[in-house]
Amino acid sequence: MLDLARGSITSGAQILELGSGSGAFALRLMDAGFHVTCCDITDEYFSVSSGVPFIEADLNTTFAPQIAMQFDAVISMEVIEHLENPWQYLRQIVQLVRPGGTVIISTPNIDTPRSLLSFIKSGTFKYFKDSDYGPGGHITPISQWQLTKIFERAGLSRASMQGFGTPWGRGLRHLGAKLGSLLMKNNPARFGPIIICIAVRPD
Repeated sequence: MLDLARGSITSGAQILELGSGSGAFALRLMDAGFHVTCCDITDEYFSVSSGVPFIEADLNTTFAPQIAMQFDAVISMEVIEHLENPWQYLRQIVQLVRPGGTVIISTPNIDTPRSLLSFIKSGTFKYFKDSDYGPGGHITPISQWQLTKIFERAGLSRASMQGFGTPWGRGLRHLGAKLGSLLMKNNPARFGPIIICIAVRPD
């Protein structure tokens, strides 16, 4: 994800990270030369030392007026699947990114063959089983087609998908390492367990 940010966001840019958690990725962004503002529902788990702007906001609500700033980029890593309304979430994000700015969102990829097989067998996608539906858990599976439509409806353009991670579970990781690498190389958005969508707010 860091390489992706470096490749799509200008060095020294102002970035808003939504769903910062402990702040571990924010630290990596800052080490790469970006200026980062963090946001999450609580700073209870935020472990970054003082000096990093942190905004408490409930991302299930209308949170953009609470932040009341615009950034060169907004990054949200595996947050949208925890929220009740992904359409509203993207509309809020668009208000927080400057014209010409970049939006990067990642979420579990329910379009992988492994996830689709899980749905055929049990009626639930991988990473969205009953055990995942606790407080703060995975409640909103989103396909790549849906994610593209959500981005477009929010007013973002040039949306593109990339896959991330190994397509195999632990049991098949060694057996299928070469095949997995080949699949990821040729069609990462189809086989990567995490899908990353990148788009731009038009000028």
